Amino acid sequence: RRWKAFYFWRRAVRNWNINQNKELLQEKLFIVNLNLSDTLLKIRSLCLELEDLSMYRADHTTESLENYSSMQTQQRERTSKELYRIHGQIADMMKEACHTSTNRDV
Repeated sequence: RRWKAFYFWRRAVRNWNINQNKELLQEKLFIVNLNLSDTLLKIRSLCLELEDLSMYRADHTTESLENYSSMQTQQRERTSKELYRIHGQIADMMKEACHTSTNRDV
């Protein structure tokens, strides 16, 4: 008979602890915040785009030094523009997400 009371008491305490910790995690973890988690996923997709960028152009043809140099310069400029574009998008998304998150919590 005592083991049954102990069993129910232990289960009640365990459930209470789980619920308390669940609430604490939802309050403290930003990944649970829908606005921030959505932004993180979008930023992750932009980072995956960055993986596809190439800093240099690797053709398997023989080029003169001038042609090779101009091709690499053009590739570097294209990549640089793309990096700045993605950087700007990430900065704007983070500002908006943080602004929305702080205003929502107030």
